[in-house]
Order: sequence, then structure tokens, then C-alpha cells
Amino acid sequence: MKIIDIEYINNAAELLNRNGLSKVEINDSKMRVVIEKNSGGVVQTVQTAPAAFVIENNNSPIIQTEEVIDFNSMIEVTSPIVGVFYSSPSPEAEPFVTIGSTVKAGDVLCVIEAMKCFNDIPAAQDGKIVDICLKNGDVVEFGQVLFKMQ
Repeated sequence: MKIIDIEYINNAAELLNRNGLSKVEINDSKMRVVIEKNSGGVVQTVQTAPAAFVIENNNSPIIQTEEVIDFNSMIEVTSPIVGVFYSSPSPEAEPFVTIGSTVKAGDVLCVIEAMKCFNDIPAAQDGKIVDICLKNGDVVEFGQVLFKMQ
């Protein structure tokens, strides 16, 4: 996820307010920013190819763009056993992976407890975690999707 320069957006919004304009549009080769005034405040639209957010905010604009996810090339990591899903090695430890984590083949993604045994679930191939389908402590079935990777 890219974060747009907030000072740049604030300057554009100030230009809009200072000159009594109802709309400011800024284009460059990678992004299109539209700041438009309506009765409820200022609406900013940022478009990159092809994802965009529209964020309404009266004071300070925060604009984020998101990478495009190709669902045709999605890799689903499924559970090889029935058990309890744990996202970290212990309750106080950080999770093995989070959304956006890049993993290599063999990296541990989670642990599944089955019959008092803790089984590491490794990544079968390199990729990026796009979705974590369970919460810590959820019961999983054989073949249930645990993670979606790209």
C-alpha cells in the first residue's frame, strides 16, 4: 500500500479553499488526484492504475492507494489436519505472518494443534500473504483455507 504525500494534498486543498474553487485536479504519469468541495467538506479522490479510494474528511486528508490483487493467480494454503489454528508460537509472541508479509518456501505460516501436538504449517512456495482466513484459536477442518497468497 502506498501512502500519498499528505503535505502535497494539503497544499492542493488549500489552493482550492484560498481561490474559491470547487474542484482541483492534478495528473501525473502514475497518479491522478481530484479534490472537490461539496456541502459536507472536501472530497479527495486519488486514482492510480487501477485501484482508488475516495476519502471524505473535513480537516486533514489521508489518502491511500492499494495494490491490485490478481485473484486468478491466488494460492490457497489449506489445512492438512483438523485442529486449532494459532497464528503465533505463543500467546505473547508476534504472529508468524501478517497481511502483506512476503514469505519464502518453507517459512512457517502458523501452527495447528492436534491431539496435544503442535504442527508447523509451512509455505509451499514463495509469495505474499494477501489474506489470513482465520482468527487465533479457531478450529480448522481438513482442507480448510488458512491463507491466501499471491
